[in-house]
Amino acid sequence: MKKTCIVCILLALFLLAVTGCSQVSETTEIAAVPDADRPGTPHALSGTIVVRGFEWGPGVNRVIFTFDEEIDGVYTEGAAITTSHFEREVTNVYLSDELGNTVSGSSCYVTVEMVTNFDATGSPFETDMTTEHSVWADEYIVTASFTVWASGSYFTIEFNDDCIDNRVCPELERFTLRDSYTGDYVNPLTGQTETLTLNYAAYEPDSLSSWDKNPLIIWLHGRGEGGDDIERAILGNEVSALTETEIQSYFTSGDQTGAYVLVVQCPTYWLDGGDGTESRGDVSSRYTEILMDTIEAYIEQNTDVDTDRIYIMGASNGGYMTLEMLIHYPDYFAAAVPCSEVYAYTVYARDDLGQYRTFYGEYIQTREIYLTEDKIEALCQTPIWFIQAITDTLAPANEYTIPTYQALLQAGADNCWCSMYFDVVGTESSDTQYLGHWSWVYLFNNQVSLVQDRDTILESEDDFFSGFRPSADGGTESVTDADGNAYDSIFAWLNDQVLD
Repeated sequence: MKKTCIVCILLALFLLAVTGCSQVSETTEIAAVPDADRPGTPHALSGTIVVRGFEWGPGVNRVIFTFDEEIDGVYTEGAAITTSHFEREVTNVYLSDELGNTVSGSSCYVTVEMVTNFDATGSPFETDMTTEHSVWADEYIVTASFTVWASGSYFTIEFNDDCIDNRVCPELERFTLRDSYTGDYVNPLTGQTETLTLNYAAYEPDSLSSWDKNPLIIWLHGRGEGGDDIERAILGNEVSALTETEIQSYFTSGDQTGAYVLVVQCPTYWLDGGDGTESRGDVSSRYTEILMDTIEAYIEQNTDVDTDRIYIMGASNGGYMTLEMLIHYPDYFAAAVPCSEVYAYTVYARDDLGQYRTFYGEYIQTREIYLTEDKIEALCQTPIWFIQAITDTLAPANEYTIPTYQALLQAGADNCWCSMYFDVVGTESSDTQYLGHWSWVYLFNNQVSLVQDRDTILESEDDFFSGFRPSADGGTESVTDADGNAYDSIFAWLNDQVLD
């Protein structure tokens, strides 16, 4: 038996010498593994989770382990890992640098890659049940076991530690500017003066020169991303997609390519009318004035922002706030993109205590119009492209987007479009059907190009969908430029919108 083990070890040493690979082949037979606790055993001192923004939110797809000595080779076969008590499927184990990049030769870092999809996200977020905001988890336990080759021997590495404070996220690092704006404002509900603060972060590509005028994209988060940590507002809806080359390449200024991206976070909800709670979109936001002041403060610090090309977009709560800003500042934004917006068309019924009334779980609409003619007139001043799914149960299209869009078309809005999807199907998690509310997935995946037939909507009477024809592509019609050429993306359309 001893002779057999010696032969196996000599064979493995020969294979390592011949291949010179830092990652040992899965087919290489591992001989008897020495006791992991004996002197000379390498130890994983720490684990760093790599957080990435996906279409469903943040996920952890890699863990980088730091060792107390150099590792010469690693095995994928037999490797196992759990993150936050969830068993993950290992796809690769390799020697890397401290950032998880593959290296040749020995290294003090080993990276484990895992399958990451909607069913196995490894998300480092959890929900604060009091505020219903997404927050960083209090702990993130990583348990791992894999085999390495070091100092002429095989070792089984066992790791178990909380890694929530050891995390890196390349997408977050792109937003190099982090700041906040504070001011005193009159609470619309109480009439009392209150001090408010909005956090914000900005992506400012190096390719943009300060002596030319550059476009600015403003993103307003949804319900779960409020609070006091701007990172949650960036990761919650994959806003980082706006910084990727694919989308950035649509924005041009002379010879320059790219746009600034400003993400603003409110401490409660954009739908907060003054009491810290979320409304049905039939109240004015307590954050309207301070949001404009925050935007203005950012522009004052960046005088190269083209004030004729400021674009505002948002999802859900942020979709409501997008329309709220257009109504209050109709001549300020060059264009807007509200996704699954919840700016109420009618007023919702309340009881004597001011609480919303429901009937079998459904909120009760009154006959009082909240989106009045003067608000419609203000919205008509700005080019708008709505994005919505008919299967949205959180922001039902027939309560929000459908009547609002109809009213805008009837009022003569000529640069107003709507992509109405049947459902929301992702691309990063194979054929996964998400909540119908997540229509922004199509925006960040750069899949929005077709719109609903405006004439059919205008001519509809008793049609169940009011002339809308939800589809997998959002519509059947193309939006064209001044020369009659069809835009291949909503971002190409956005780039062409300039204040008169």
